[in-house]
Amino acid sequence: MNKKIGVLVCACLAAAVLLSAPLWHWIFLKDTEKLPMLIFNKTAEDDTLREHKGITWLLNHMKKTKEDGTSYSLADDYSGYLPASKKIRELPGDLSHYSHLYLADSYGVRSNKSGELIYGEMTLEEADRIQQSVKTNAQTIFAEFNTFAEPTEPEARRKLEDLFGLEWTGWTGRYFLDLGSDEVPEWVKRSYETQHSKTYRFSGQGLILVSEKEELMIVPEEDFGGKHPLSFSFTKQGKKELGLDAELKYNYWFDIMEPAGAKVLASYHLHVNAQTEAKLSEKGVPLSMPAVLHHSGRGYDAYYFAGDYADANDIPDFYQASGITDWKKLTSSDKKGRTDGFFWKAYVPMMKTILEK
Repeated sequence: MNKKIGVLVCACLAAAVLLSAPLWHWIFLKDTEKLPMLIFNKTAEDDTLREHKGITWLLNHMKKTKEDGTSYSLADDYSGYLPASKKIRELPGDLSHYSHLYLADSYGVRSNKSGELIYGEMTLEEADRIQQSVKTNAQTIFAEFNTFAEPTEPEARRKLEDLFGLEWTGWTGRYFLDLGSDEVPEWVKRSYETQHSKTYRFSGQGLILVSEKEELMIVPEEDFGGKHPLSFSFTKQGKKELGLDAELKYNYWFDIMEPAGAKVLASYHLHVNAQTEAKLSEKGVPLSMPAVLHHSGRGYDAYYFAGDYADANDIPDFYQASGITDWKKLTSSDKKGRTDGFFWKAYVPMMKTILEK
């Protein structure tokens, strides 16, 4: 009996050691490295802080610390809107002590009742401060949707376009699993009914495209080209620079950009029928468009993600274990409108590669 108990105890201890190995590996074998990053999020609508949750989690998982050697706090280590207190943490006047800047979202926070902007938009003064700091201090900057679209000031947009080596076409879009769901903004439905003089009755999956001139295009499922309507893949340049090769469905917000000096590391592809392709062409909407752009300026690097990449809510609170990203990469999905597959299979590997350079 005692022998059986001893064997059982040894087996339990061995299992405990095996299961906890990723934790011990992360604690003792993974080195920490200082990587002071300024995170700017003007669209923190609630305490999930999902617009910059992804990048904060990844920095901590990679053991990239602030200048003082401490880990990043989701609630405390960003500039922008503070939903709990309804106060604003302004962009610092001096950005020189940061090695990296991350512009997570500039769309802003609006009143639930009136839709009036409470706080948001990238101002000219902020854009100028960011541009001067990046160029003067040879920093690495990241930005993603929504940085250029409304309500960002046109002058601020042009300054940031120059910094990132690109131009915004004026078009944004989003994939919806159900065009009849509450996820579709009310202003889209109102705009459609105004432009077409008929009731909005769409349902099923589809794409919604809107221009800064308030032109609206809805691509329902019957207009797809036999495939998921929007895919993401790395270009030859992206494979060379990042060492990544993946083709995934993309299921969220995006904006349509044109390179103006920047290299295209990944592209989106629209899959629609010939009739819809002709309609898109009339509006100047291409079937292939940049998804990830990299501009190397004089001493600085600028990466633009033409989508809501760091916007992630369904990620683990626990980050202190090796192998989490590999496990999530295997178990996540891009099916049925899910966004976690893209986050773990494209965004995380891409950011890990860039941040380890």
